[in-house]
Amino acid sequence: MKISVSLRRCAVSASLLFTPFGVTAAALSSQLLVEQVLSANAALQADQSQISAARYRASYAGDFDDPLLSYAIAPQSIGSEIGTRHIVQLSQMVPTRGKLKDRAALAGSAVALAESNLADRRARLRAEARIAWTEWWYLHRALQLNAANQRVLQQMIPVTEAQYGAGNGLQQDVLQAQTRSERIRLEAIRLRQQRRRLQAHINALRGDVPLAKVGVPADLPAWKKLPDSSLLNQRLIAADPRFQQLAARAQAADAKQTLARKATTPDLRVSLGYIGTLDPDEKRLQLGLAVSLPLNRGRLRAAADAAAAERSGIAQEVADAEARIAAELSQALISAEEATEASLIYRQSLIPKARQTLTAAQADYESTSGEFGNVITAETQLLDLQLELARTRADWRIAVAMVERITNAGLWDVAEAPDLAAPHMAASLTAVGASSAAVGTESKQ
Repeated sequence: MKISVSLRRCAVSASLLFTPFGVTAAALSSQLLVEQVLSANAALQADQSQISAARYRASYAGDFDDPLLSYAIAPQSIGSEIGTRHIVQLSQMVPTRGKLKDRAALAGSAVALAESNLADRRARLRAEARIAWTEWWYLHRALQLNAANQRVLQQMIPVTEAQYGAGNGLQQDVLQAQTRSERIRLEAIRLRQQRRRLQAHINALRGDVPLAKVGVPADLPAWKKLPDSSLLNQRLIAADPRFQQLAARAQAADAKQTLARKATTPDLRVSLGYIGTLDPDEKRLQLGLAVSLPLNRGRLRAAADAAAAERSGIAQEVADAEARIAAELSQALISAEEATEASLIYRQSLIPKARQTLTAAQADYESTSGEFGNVITAETQLLDLQLELARTRADWRIAVAMVERITNAGLWDVAEAPDLAAPHMAASLTAVGASSAAVGTESKQ
């Protein structure tokens, strides 16, 4: 009777594998981690400095060049009877055909590029922080499942020892339980090392020391149905900062090409001078007009052709980016769909059946009609499925982070809301919950 009661306790302990880890008021949410990363990351501050520098340069890019003041003296006139003679001249270069406007456009494109670089880095860091947070959640969940499983095995070992001592069990049952316990302990060591590595990565994102404390993650929120893929694809070009970078580079190439074409047009230099070496006095005040002579036509054509080739190259990059980023979005959406379908199978079928198998194996072992190896196998299968479900849930969140990085559609924030799942999924989970209270508890996670 004592043995029977102990195994039933093991079954109760196994049901604890479905219980989410406790969340305290100081739990680290994904939103909090994103805020920490964006506020502390040094690379973002460097990008902001680049924007400021580009804006300062753009503020004067369309202005005239500074005038040129020159002075000359006739040395032999110093101390002579005619008096010291001087030459003073003030001149100003005047670009023609809107070159100043094009220079301003080129500088403006540098500002747009710096701003798009910042936007792209923010998007990448936001996605990286969300993915890191999801992995942080998964490792905590895996360690929780590991600890719960270890507790189950620690309760099983005395049972097998008692059976063996009473002559009703085999020594290999004790060894199997002990071996399984050691394997679980080894896996816990590996998971803790992974968590330490991830801790260092998260702290690097936050600009903190590698061993700085990272809070326990809040639990993953309820599943949410993503919008239709066609709607998300419509947002792709307008939302992804990588296209903004290409647009800024194209703007710069257009301005370079326009300036290169206008380089064949002469510029003017207007001057006002006092030529003190001339006599009589009426000749000394001079007004001048100089014209540049762009004679090296080959150089000018080469500059225009180089700008045109750069513009054409950027157009090809845009086409490539559209295809590549659309593929990234499609892959992320497929991953989210796969995780959704897999999650339903785990919750509806695999985990409930694994629990039933474990319960049946324990009952058979209690009645001496089954082998203890079947209990270990069933217990191992249940843990593996629970880990796979946690991994699947994490994969769904990572897919959402990638979709959000590309579309900026606010999907992560929607998925953060603690609402019920989509109706068809909620109905499925309700059906599962009706058949098993333990499965119902897991469905709420």
